[in-house]
Amino acid sequence: MTEKNMISLELKHHRVANNRNYYEDLSIPANDAEITDVKQRLRCLYGEEPEVAVLGCSLIPELREIRPVGTLLEYNAFAKRLEAIPDDEANAFRALVTKALAENKYEIPVKDLINMTYGLDRITVASNVFTDEMLGAFVIENGMNDMINELSDDVVKLLDRSAVGMIQRKADSGFYCSRNYYVLADYEAPVVYDGVKLPQELMPDHVTFRIDENGGIHSPIPYLKRLPVRADDDAETLRKMENIWNNMNAGQQVAFKAILESEQPTALEDCRYLSGCLRKFEFSYFSDENDTFAKEYLLYHLPENFQSEALQRATLYDFGTELLDRLGATVTPYGVISESDGFLFSKYTDATGENNHTTKYDVVEVMGQKALYTNWRLLSGEIPDGCYCYDIRSDDGSPFATLEPKVFVDYGGSVLVKQPIDLVRMDTSPLPRKQALTFLGRT
Repeated sequence: MTEKNMISLELKHHRVANNRNYYEDLSIPANDAEITDVKQRLRCLYGEEPEVAVLGCSLIPELREIRPVGTLLEYNAFAKRLEAIPDDEANAFRALVTKALAENKYEIPVKDLINMTYGLDRITVASNVFTDEMLGAFVIENGMNDMINELSDDVVKLLDRSAVGMIQRKADSGFYCSRNYYVLADYEAPVVYDGVKLPQELMPDHVTFRIDENGGIHSPIPYLKRLPVRADDDAETLRKMENIWNNMNAGQQVAFKAILESEQPTALEDCRYLSGCLRKFEFSYFSDENDTFAKEYLLYHLPENFQSEALQRATLYDFGTELLDRLGATVTPYGVISESDGFLFSKYTDATGENNHTTKYDVVEVMGQKALYTNWRLLSGEIPDGCYCYDIRSDDGSPFATLEPKVFVDYGGSVLVKQPIDLVRMDTSPLPRKQALTFLGRT
């Protein structure tokens, strides 16, 4: 698919409950997973439809000037039709749209636009004819007017070509577009789509869980597509994830996406593990940034009769940033998610609160620098300022196989270092098989 065949949309959804607008951009045609995902990020979970505005379409630039009325699925079906029709028919469609604009028809149902993409081969076109004078000459030279055909050559030479062309254009309901002339009088769009049920060929393409021949992951979960295939059993893991995903309800699917974006697992097996841990996380679907989460947090703790209008007008971004940091929570495109076994709306405390366990560290050397090692999973609030935390994955051959940003399956411990270790995002850094960690003592 080339860029010229795509339509860029701006989507907007207003949620009355928190009086907030959500915005997303989308290029169509898109598959069913992309459409579901963008509606989830717009907080359209319960059948709501976003407002749609066309940002651009290089094939039919005039689309920006009209206000099509329809659902997101209808827009997508229309984009699929534009992608499928040949260039000459696309120009004929452009003539229909431009003529509607010339007649001040700015609000066109997307249903009608879809139907207008059919039967375009029945529209007569005269190439390189784009003025009334050129059309008049074309009519005369091709003997298209019986009255003119009866005139002598001397009289024909005296005729005003522009006037002849204007008369012909009005009779044809003709229109000039893209340096061509289109005869639109006899065109009537067939009713392929009745406005109720889209034809199957216009429905969004369906995305399944699979690994392609190049080792790329295809999935309705955007995060998974960024992961490399690393293990021989990844195909089986992906099949298990498909079964789990298909048994989740819409709310669980959104929460799982947020967990993946927050935890950033680097292996499919870790993703599968997290799919069974939804209850270990607290999720706020409607907060989409630091400021909105701070307001939601405060409203949760303030008295029920508190007048929230004043709070909504306040700017609480800095407070929200500090609050999220203290709670170990993360803002994702799908909402705010706590860390595992953490909370979003627990009482706000400072970092002096006591842990429910005592973490013991070993002093080690890893990747050329001194570090602290523990086999206890650390919460974000337990990581000292100025330190970087990495997890170790074990395997059958070694208890310290790889160093990764976060490990859930085959967890071998964590190390704290003063200097960041250059790990390629979504990749791992292998540790030497022999003496992967040099133990130097205990703190």
